[in-house]
Amino acid sequence: MNKILNELSLKLLNELGRQKLKIGTAESCSGGMLAQYLTMHPGSSKVFNYSFITYSNASKLNILKVNENSIIKFGAVSEEVVCEMAKNLFNYNNDIDIALAISGIAGPGGSSPNKPIGLVHHALATKNSLKHEKIIHKGNRETIRKLSVKTALQMALNELN
Repeated sequence: MNKILNELSLKLLNELGRQKLKIGTAESCSGGMLAQYLTMHPGSSKVFNYSFITYSNASKLNILKVNENSIIKFGAVSEEVVCEMAKNLFNYNNDIDIALAISGIAGPGGSSPNKPIGLVHHALATKNSLKHEKIIHKGNRETIRKLSVKTALQMALNELN
């Protein structure tokens, strides 16, 4: 999986560079892994602008300005919240072209009947679009986190192509 993430992140960085675009990330359950893969390649600073790890609800509220009612009504792991994370990140300084956000339940705890371990919401925001993907990844905590990063990288590549 590490090789796949290396390849996807390098492909994304190259495509961002080719199109002269910048990207930023907002991560919860992936804990900065998406930013790690994007910044591990030389020259990434040309296209990668910033990342926020908003693991707690308070950080989602305070840093990304997610609406508190969205968290109360839908929960932090929801389409509504991850889409707000992406939109608000995109609007943070108006200095990125693509915002990626991830929020999910990596386990082994934290699940509920309606939100099983492996449930991850991914969102991508640009000037003209907002996209969402809900996936229930299978595997242990590390596998779920890596699959979440893979999904986000693929979403961004699909947006650029």
